[in-house]
Amino acid sequence: MTIFKEDPNYRKLLNYALRALAKRSLTSMEVREKLRKRPGFTFEIAETVLSRLKELSLINDENYIKIYIDNSLRLKPQGLFRIANKLKLKGIPHEDTKKIWESFAPSQYELAQNALNKIPNKRPDQKARFLASRGFSPDIIYKLLAQNGRSM
Repeated sequence: MTIFKEDPNYRKLLNYALRALAKRSLTSMEVREKLRKRPGFTFEIAETVLSRLKELSLINDENYIKIYIDNSLRLKPQGLFRIANKLKLKGIPHEDTKKIWESFAPSQYELAQNALNKIPNKRPDQKARFLASRGFSPDIIYKLLAQNGRSM
C-alpha cells in the first residue's frame, strides 16, 4: 500500500475521485467506473484508492442506500422494486437494499395507499398500472384495489 502512495498515478486517481465525490455522493462501483476511464488506471491502484476513500468514510454504500431511499420516498411514493432496480444500476445488490428498506422504511402498503390517493378518479386498471410503474408488487396492488371495492 505504501508503494502506491509514492506512485504519481495513485495521487492523480485519488485526486480525481475526491473531486468527483465533492460534486455528489457516489457508490463504490460508480467511483471504480470513473477511475477505470482515467489514464494511469490499474486495478491495484484503483482498489487502493477505493480502500482509502472507505477508510476516510467518503464512500459508504450502506449510507448511500439509506439516503437514496429517504430521498426517493420524500419526492414521490415508490415501491421497493423500483428503488432496488435503480440502485442495482449503481452497483448495489438487491439484498442490501431490501435489508435497509425493512429496517426503516414504512410499509409498502402504506406507500401504495398514499400514491393511490393522488389519483382518486381513475379506473382500477389505470390505478394498477400507475402503482406497478411506481415499483409496487402485484400482491400489494391487488390487496389495495380489493380493499377499495374495485378489485380487478
